[in-house]
Amino acid sequence: MVLKFGGWPINLILKAMKISQPIPAENRDSSRDIRGAVDTPENYFLKSPKADALVRKHGQANLIGELLDHKRSKALRDHDLSNLFFVVGLAISLLLVVVAFEWKFYDSGDQIELSGLTGDEFEDLIEIPPTDQPPPPPPLQNQPVIITEISDEIELEDIDLDLDVEITQDMRISDPLPTVMDELPEEEAEEIFVIVENKPEPKGGMQVFYKYLGENLVYPQNARKMNISGRVYLQFIVEKDGSISNIEVAKGIGGGCDEEAVRVLSGAPPWNPGKQRGLPVKVRMTIPIFFSLGEG
Repeated sequence: MVLKFGGWPINLILKAMKISQPIPAENRDSSRDIRGAVDTPENYFLKSPKADALVRKHGQANLIGELLDHKRSKALRDHDLSNLFFVVGLAISLLLVVVAFEWKFYDSGDQIELSGLTGDEFEDLIEIPPTDQPPPPPPLQNQPVIITEISDEIELEDIDLDLDVEITQDMRISDPLPTVMDELPEEEAEEIFVIVENKPEPKGGMQVFYKYLGENLVYPQNARKMNISGRVYLQFIVEKDGSISNIEVAKGIGGGCDEEAVRVLSGAPPWNPGKQRGLPVKVRMTIPIFFSLGEG
């Protein structure tokens, strides 16, 4: 506990009394004026009975300076304490806000205190409803097996046969003549080759064949009127004897050009047949026939 005199700490007054500085004569009247000023803590101290002795002994200026320093230090302490209280209050407010948002509430409901229960008592609290089990199927009864006895004895009726038949030479039993069916040999489908060892070619070569096409090919009038030109692809088979058969248009251009190409190829001279392993075979061929309108 701090002892005070006139609202001022005793330790400050004792400290001021230890100051060994005499008060000048010219400052005594001014000190009286100060004591008669506004009733501040400093003036209250100066009005005390011991103030004259303290002022004369230690000087007014030093004593007032000590009092003002003490007042300023107290104001600073009060300011620091107010800042401290503000910070602490702000921290507590923020803490309460965080706790309010993070706090989880649960419905109380029916609560059971389990802390004092033993294992057996805990099992008594949990009631397990009985489960309706389907009745077990009835046991299979061994049914007797009925065995029917079958006798091995077969009763045969007596059959009377009249075998009094005279056999003469005219009664001959001849074996049936075997019927002979003439089996027709199955015709084997001849294989048509696409790739062979020796390809078929026109007699005299391809130049003679193209010359034949150029001399016998007639440009259709419809194709001329419609200005149709292009290649007609014909597919055909060169037989074993070199003749041409099964002529088909693989890709045409119309305007009568397809029919004209088939007509000319069907009248072409025989080819040399293709050979596979030295034997003539059927070979499928594809050739283009070009139709072009000459200028002028």
